Amino acid sequence: MPSGALNGLAQTILNLTVPGVADFYQGKQFWDQSLVDPDNRRPVDFVARTDALAQATPLPEPLWGWRDDRVKQAVIARLLRLRWRCPDLFARRRYQKLTLEGPRAAHLIAFMRELHGRQLVTIIPRLPYRLLGDGDGLMMLARHLA
Repeated sequence: MPSGALNGLAQTILNLTVPGVADFYQGKQFWDQSLVDPDNRRPVDFVARTDALAQATPLPEPLWGWRDDRVKQAVIARLLRLRWRCPDLFARRRYQKLTLEGPRAAHLIAFMRELHGRQLVTIIPRLPYRLLGDGDGLMMLARHLA
């Protein structure tokens, strides 16, 4: 379901942009359909992840193929590169909540991190099912932030 994928991407983006250390379970760079808590004891297909990362479709691009594991992996890779290029921006534990306005403001969460003139604005959806409904397409555009 597209709204579930969008929620998964939103959680991934938050994990990498809120204060603190980003943490992922081993092998969870792809979608995980299990109904139990993941653990680091499950076998991981590292070859598939390495190959997918090498062939990743660069963002920004419409993400119509949201079922493809590479979507989540591409978002993770993009944000990890940003964290690597701007470590001081992510090392500070402070961030500023942004107030949004408009008819769909209740469907968005936004905050900004700023240091020495560099800014990172994170905007993620909230309650996307109410906006997307049952449709099968997920349109999301990513913008290069560096």
